[in-house]
Amino acid sequence: MGGEVRLACTSGSTITFVVRDPSNPTKVWYPGGAAWETFGTGSRTNADYDISMTDRLGDWYIGDFPAGIITAGMYDAIILNGGVFFGSISIDWSGTARSESGGVAIDFIKNVLEGDVKIDITTTPWNVVVYVKGTSTELIRKKLKDVSGADLITITTVIGQHVEP
Repeated sequence: MGGEVRLACTSGSTITFVVRDPSNPTKVWYPGGAAWETFGTGSRTNADYDISMTDRLGDWYIGDFPAGIITAGMYDAIILNGGVFFGSISIDWSGTARSESGGVAIDFIKNVLEGDVKIDITTTPWNVVVYVKGTSTELIRKKLKDVSGADLITITTVIGQHVEP
């Protein structure tokens, strides 16, 4: 596919990136060996791990995410400008292409907004729990407190109301 790593930067810069292993941040992708390795193996330097980005359209850099990375996940691409740290971007990688859906964070927000909300009175204090709609999968659990900050533990406390128009 190609062009999965994108960045706006002044035209004429030397932009590269290094991909970190999300399951072991001490490992980086070594393009020369098409494998993960601990940074500095065999006296390698940043230059050995750099993946070049091309200046397209002036001020718009594009780089290809390594095709050898076939495990889906959220990867950090460490951006370098002339070998100096410039920033980082996250790439939601399917194993074959960049996901444009917004990934895990968007799915989580959608599940929270559409989720079932229940009050769990089996705990002390009581908890408000948001579940994935129609399931028992918890997304969020928060302790309930009254307006003075005391734990909510009985039904005698008014916790809120909703009035239909």
